[in-house]
Amino acid sequence: MFVSFDKSRCRADVPDFFERTGNFLLHCVARGINVLYRVKQISNYPSCYFSHKEISCCRRIANIVICILTGPLMLLATVLGLLAYRFSSTYQTSLQERFRYKYEQKQALDEYRDREEKVITLQKFCRGFLVRNHLLNQETLTTCKQWGQKLLEGEKFPRVPEGRSLVYISKQFPSLVAKHVGAQDARSRWHHIFSMRKALAYLDIKRIRAPRARVYQNFIFEEKLPVSRISVDSMCLYKENPQAFDEAIKELLFLFKEVHFRDFVVETESPTDDFPLAVKVHNYWVCPRYDNLPLFIQEGKDGSPEGRIGLVDLETFSWSPHPYPVEELAVMFPMHKELLMTEAKKLQIPFSTKEVERSVEKGLAFFEHMLGHQDFCSQKSVTPLRNCAPYIHLEVWRFSLKIFDILKAAIQLNGALNVLLSPDIRERLSAISDKQWLAISSQVTSSLLEQVSTNIYQSHTEEAKRVNSSGTFIMCRSPIFRKSIFIKNLPQFLNKKLQLLPEEKAISEALASLCLRAVMEELVATGNIYSYDSMDDFFEGQYCRIRY
Repeated sequence: MFVSFDKSRCRADVPDFFERTGNFLLHCVARGINVLYRVKQISNYPSCYFSHKEISCCRRIANIVICILTGPLMLLATVLGLLAYRFSSTYQTSLQERFRYKYEQKQALDEYRDREEKVITLQKFCRGFLVRNHLLNQETLTTCKQWGQKLLEGEKFPRVPEGRSLVYISKQFPSLVAKHVGAQDARSRWHHIFSMRKALAYLDIKRIRAPRARVYQNFIFEEKLPVSRISVDSMCLYKENPQAFDEAIKELLFLFKEVHFRDFVVETESPTDDFPLAVKVHNYWVCPRYDNLPLFIQEGKDGSPEGRIGLVDLETFSWSPHPYPVEELAVMFPMHKELLMTEAKKLQIPFSTKEVERSVEKGLAFFEHMLGHQDFCSQKSVTPLRNCAPYIHLEVWRFSLKIFDILKAAIQLNGALNVLLSPDIRERLSAISDKQWLAISSQVTSSLLEQVSTNIYQSHTEEAKRVNSSGTFIMCRSPIFRKSIFIKNLPQFLNKKLQLLPEEKAISEALASLCLRAVMEELVATGNIYSYDSMDDFFEGQYCRIRY
């Protein structure tokens, strides 16, 4: 069996006339039976390197067909080509070189076979370790299956209060978090986490942490990072130690230059019940997802506190740069505006200074929306260690006059209830004397103030038991209530006093809501509470948020 040499990449060993003639005559045969070898010159080494030149299947078939169709001529060309190779000095030299190369290759394989097996074993171990390093180990997987089975059987476990997915924690499994997201979504998230961990390792990023994970049926189990259960703790941590997160934020921006994942800043034109704590800024409802990007602090190499950022809910992942990394990170980290822009210039990441400024305004507005009453608490000497129940100083006469004005204004033409009041109803309500209105106002005020003070006290007493951090302290003092627990039987009372018909109950309900808002605004004005958020844009206006 003969071989043919391709010396197009070997300038030192130029084929002579006979070898070129043989190459021409045996062109179709050599390619048809795939015996063409490429010759390469190795720099600073006298020998050549031989590699088999693979011919595509289509080209091989075409050359074989040509050989068959031109049978006698091709047979003659083959004989002449072999004779040409026989008399070619360059071909014979290359042939001897190839024999020597094959012999040395076999000798080296025999000599280093034992070492090669050890190297292959080591390579397999290293590759396996690199893959397993991104997974929960086998022992933990067994634990995941045990917990998953209990969840499938309907056993109850504590839930994390935030996020759209069902997220469970358990004292029985303290190192894990279980997320009930469905089998398909669980597999998708696992692949995203695996890809993210590989990206973090490849980019040598140390301060961004993606937890290891495993999938079991409808659940994805992640290792529990040292982060709080509520996102407000991350906000408090960032506000109190912004400089600790300088390097972590730089690494996050660098990461966004290479990969892309979303769902850490929600920005919509219309309010959505999925994010009832969103704040409206520049005609957009904004809610940074600190539950998806939790912050925590660990001790650095020099003993100083060093910020870390977790990636705990990777619903999306893409190996492409983030389109607006600086603008979105400015919402999450508004106190790092200058650092973000400086670092973006170094990394050659494009950004709009105007949009970054707007993003910072959105971020600061959200911080004020969530943490604004920290100073209010400090002025009243209220701290997590001295978390006393609020004392609401009641001046019923002042509130009664406020309610009186609200009720009288509401029934006037073009008043707050103009749409609900027919001329007949307005005439009946206008006939009620001011003395009667004052009496009604006094009773309404007493009822509302009693319900407000009682429910705030009860809520505080219950929530104060769970306070163990700055974030839980803030959440304890900014509860969300259903408005109906304050109003209670007030609509029925107004119906009776104002002599409204049963089908006119919408009027009494609207008046009760107006009175509740008036009382809350007066409590804010008198300094009894910090703020009242009626949350009219969420959950059909059935809830409200009080900060005190």
